[in-house]
Amino acid sequence: MTSVSEKRRRAARDRHAKKRGVTLPKFSEGNFVLAATATVEQAIHDEGGHLVEALRSIRLSPDTHRWEILIKWYISGDVDFVFGTKPEAWFESCDIEPVGPGYITANGRLNESNPSFYVLNNARVFGSSGNGTVYLGRPWRPYSRVVLQNSELSDVIHPDGWLQWHKDNNTANVYYKEFNNTGVGAATDKRVSFSGVLDAAVPIPRILGDNYTSEWYIDTKFL
Repeated sequence: MTSVSEKRRRAARDRHAKKRGVTLPKFSEGNFVLAATATVEQAIHDEGGHLVEALRSIRLSPDTHRWEILIKWYISGDVDFVFGTKPEAWFESCDIEPVGPGYITANGRLNESNPSFYVLNNARVFGSSGNGTVYLGRPWRPYSRVVLQNSELSDVIHPDGWLQWHKDNNTANVYYKEFNNTGVGAATDKRVSFSGVLDAAVPIPRILGDNYTSEWYIDTKFL
């Protein structure tokens, strides 16, 4: 039996695909080039380099330090549905739809030597779970590092923005930043004390390296 949440997820996937002009195949499992080291519950792509799917969660490279790029994905979930411990990841122009109260990111950067860093650029965050029911993220590990920039945040985002993993969670080394976001959920005046606002956007070479445009698996027309 297909659950109500599954039906809604599939409907959202199909709406997104129609808007993007992508025809979805019947199968939807695997890992593909623009997220070459990502492990996802469900993902698809087409030959044009355009990735789109309703994802329950993305687990980013638990055993590698490679960087990753996800372009124009539709990502949906509820609790910690973008998570991982080691990769540097750039999310470009993704539609992110929380399907219930929860947290979007759970970066697991363990220490200073760990390169893990998530940057969500030009994202659109929206949902129907209610005003202020979703947090941008919470620190899975003590050096958790996430930036949300140039993005549209709806009123589904809680005014605090970010949340501790648990009450005694040490946030002294957490790096949670925002820059140039818009929408009701983008107001930073009530954000938690362990987050902040950047003076400039994180440049894409910071994550992907100076020569990222020459990589065969990156289609720059989607950037």
